[in-house]
Amino acid sequence: MATAQMNFAKTGIDILEAGRRLRRCYSVHRALVKTLGGWMIAAPRFEDKYEFANHLWEHAQHAQAVHQRITELRGGLADANLPMAMAELLDEAMHAANTEELIEGLYLELLPALREEYEFILRNGERTANAPEITLARRILTDLESEMQWASERLGDKAPSPWRRYIHGKVPAAYAVEGFREPEKDILPERPHHERFQRPSMIAVDERLRRGGLLSLEERHTLDYDRELVEQFRVYFNEFYAACILASILFDATADVPLEFIVDVAHQCWDEARHSQFGRMRLTELGVPPDRYDPILYEQVEGLPFLHRFCHLTLNLEPFYMPRKKPRVMQYEKAGDTRSRLFADVDWSDEINHVRYGTRWMEWFLKDDARDVEDIKAEIADHVERFTKSSSAPMSPF
Repeated sequence: MATAQMNFAKTGIDILEAGRRLRRCYSVHRALVKTLGGWMIAAPRFEDKYEFANHLWEHAQHAQAVHQRITELRGGLADANLPMAMAELLDEAMHAANTEELIEGLYLELLPALREEYEFILRNGERTANAPEITLARRILTDLESEMQWASERLGDKAPSPWRRYIHGKVPAAYAVEGFREPEKDILPERPHHERFQRPSMIAVDERLRRGGLLSLEERHTLDYDRELVEQFRVYFNEFYAACILASILFDATADVPLEFIVDVAHQCWDEARHSQFGRMRLTELGVPPDRYDPILYEQVEGLPFLHRFCHLTLNLEPFYMPRKKPRVMQYEKAGDTRSRLFADVDWSDEINHVRYGTRWMEWFLKDDARDVEDIKAEIADHVERFTKSSSAPMSPF
């Protein structure tokens, strides 16, 4: 009996070690939110945009949960304690030359290292003393495994690129700073290219999509039900423009913004990507593959400060389109179109929540500012007017 008890005994993880490891985990989650935000705009395949939106939302939640535990552990400031080698790794992983390289570096190198941190907690944590860390690790590992599985399926049997080997060589050095592992003895591979990622000013798409061709609300109302349904779900599909506005905010947000703001923006980003998925799914069911988009609402404001972009989306665009939501739900209900009604109803509910985000955070950001929300809106309007005149771009028809 004594032997059996000893087999189950664990020394446990003390406060210093738990805080050290969770700080690393937090830093990786935060970096992934930023990187996936930038690459969501840059990735040409809309399927990748959807996955990146989902994953950045997951990592934002994990960052919040881990950060909360750090504050309970006397764990110190996560950002202030980030080793330089880790900071360099997290920055370098962003600068892939294409989407496939990015997936290799993030999902097949960074995530496995992050998984090791959480698996260490499961292996060594004492089930009572370290119960909060163990609970965190179990929950987060489920998402990490799912994300890595997606990446493996997305890349297939593709041989490791020089970029992946380069990132692979930097991972051990980043973790060895605090004794987690010994650095590899081999000479680190040289950086295979000189690409430096910059957030795109235009949303990247592939050859399946052509720009334009979305009908206005008035034009859609002149169509019969089936044709109007198709055109409305083209508009839903186009909502990845809104997800990309939010992704740009996640990429550009300064380090001093509250973590709760990042989490709310990540949530809204994932919501808008889901709305685009509603469009893709419903169009496919109707026998009309997605083939067009209109990114003008992204392009009009992408050069503004991130606060203005957030205000424009949550307190200008969302309220403008809100009166259309209920009639659309009622239209589909009357037609007995339960599939379309479900998507429209969820969209309506999400958008109400997004306006709440805007109201809350604009009040927070402007609490000590000489300007108020109406001043910010006026600055946005001036910018959009100048943009429209200089580019000869039409206002959004939808």
